Amino acid sequence: MHSISKKNCQNIGYFQKPHGVSGSLVLQFTEGLEEWIEDSLVLFVESEGILVPWFVIEDGIRITSSKTAIVDLEWIEDEPTAKNLCGKPVWIEKQEGQEEVLNEENSEWIDYSVSDVNMGYLGVVTEVNDYAGNVVLTLDKNSTTQLVPFHPDLVIEINRQEMTLILSLPAGLSDIDS
Repeated sequence: MHSISKKNCQNIGYFQKPHGVSGSLVLQFTEGLEEWIEDSLVLFVESEGILVPWFVIEDGIRITSSKTAIVDLEWIEDEPTAKNLCGKPVWIEKQEGQEEVLNEENSEWIDYSVSDVNMGYLGVVTEVNDYAGNVVLTLDKNSTTQLVPFHPDLVIEINRQEMTLILSLPAGLSDIDS
């Protein structure tokens, strides 16, 4: 299998938790992607910034709601192994004719410089993810990735011309690394 770029993929959500003891996983995904997910033979799990392919077993995706599915992957046969994938972003390869499903309001922050009123410069936004209604910015600073929450109540200043965002993060939250 060839190396795949994030530009050719769509972030769909993340593995929330194991389901049972036989290695099944709960996939939390963006509403409206049920059809894409049901038809997927390969899911890409982001690990250290790289998309790693995981093959879905036959009939291994069962949609349980408009935002969740139970997924069975090859080589994942027990709960401890499944736990290793929990919390990691999940991607699928874009197919011809499929429209990218992104929240335009959130994607506008990509390439913005982010600072915290107490911590100073945090990094540049490389991704915006919505985890069950909680928006998280992925920041890059000197090849180090950092996750920070994003909510309008945390915003102190936005400068759209200079593409800067100043936040007031609760103590400790800016220390969470991916």
